[in-house]
Amino acid sequence: MILLAIPLGMFFGFSLYYVGATKPSKIINMLRLKDLSLAKIILGAIGFGSLAIGIIGVLNLFPTAHFEIKPLNLGVLLGGLIFGIGFGLVGSCPGTAMASLFTNFKHAIWVILGGIVGTLTFSSSYAAS
Repeated sequence: MILLAIPLGMFFGFSLYYVGATKPSKIINMLRLKDLSLAKIILGAIGFGSLAIGIIGVLNLFPTAHFEIKPLNLGVLLGGLIFGIGFGLVGSCPGTAMASLFTNFKHAIWVILGGIVGTLTFSSSYAAS
């Protein structure tokens, strides 16, 4: 099952590239409400993913018990705020940065390194709370 992640990840990355989500200017224009084409694609993907997870759960193809809403805490709020501000300023998120690694390396590598630092910071502070 884990080997399925490789072609699915490649398809996801190509899809991001194809719709222009690897271009920071496209994301920033979406966030500024100037170009909503990318927002429509994201909403469609959320709908498709929700439907797919629902079908997977009904057919019992793999355990979905861990697909639950996690409790809200200060760390989640602060992390979401930091992520959102960074997303808006840089025009990239972890998925789009990985997809643009070969087309816009200098931009993507900083986003990826920032994600790693953020993950390590969160992980080290999570046990303390």
